[in-house]
Amino acid sequence: MTTTRSGFTKLAAVCIAILLGAVIWELGWPLTHAEHEWSRLIAAVATLGHLTGVLGSFFRKEINRPSLRLLIFQIICCLLIFLLLAREQQEDSYMRFTELSRLVITAGLIAIPTLMSLTRIFEWLLGKQKKGRPLMAPAMQFVTSLGVVILAGTGLLLLPNSTYPGITLSFTDALFTSTSAVCVTGLNARDRVLDEGNTLRGLLHHHHRSQHAVH
Repeated sequence: MTTTRSGFTKLAAVCIAILLGAVIWELGWPLTHAEHEWSRLIAAVATLGHLTGVLGSFFRKEINRPSLRLLIFQIICCLLIFLLLAREQQEDSYMRFTELSRLVITAGLIAIPTLMSLTRIFEWLLGKQKKGRPLMAPAMQFVTSLGVVILAGTGLLLLPNSTYPGITLSFTDALFTSTSAVCVTGLNARDRVLDEGNTLRGLLHHHHRSQHAVH
């Protein structure tokens, strides 16, 4: 089986990073109408670039090319992002919903291929042995993954649009809230500070409703 250098794979990775940055920029900071238009343009170009990258990687049989199922999933996600961008152009009232939807889809574009590649990652970690021991023990891999998710949530909570206007959430409070959300306890360090925030309002509201349903 012939393989080629992973140029398209790198293109897909760079474009998905740009797409994620564009969505976080839209959700995390108060933007003018012109800035929103620029962010949508960047998101559209990055989505097109990512789609070109995954298709090129698959058909050129690159080393890290996606499987057929993963390729279909990525194509569907990119088409959904294009549809959401078109919906925002027509109906501004749905803009916040579509932005959150694009964030979830973009996260899926990153998370699903990563999860499907975990076997390769674990094989690589197990192959890097020192004195017969893995470079990173399975328990440490689990703790590290939790830490990465908690720090990512902390960063999102520190964005200006995550809280009421004029209210700043400290790093400690953001870290506590993010840790609580990852551990499914549903505790907030400060009452109602996050309730009306734009970036994570929908996600936190859904999380709190789930907590009440469980109790």
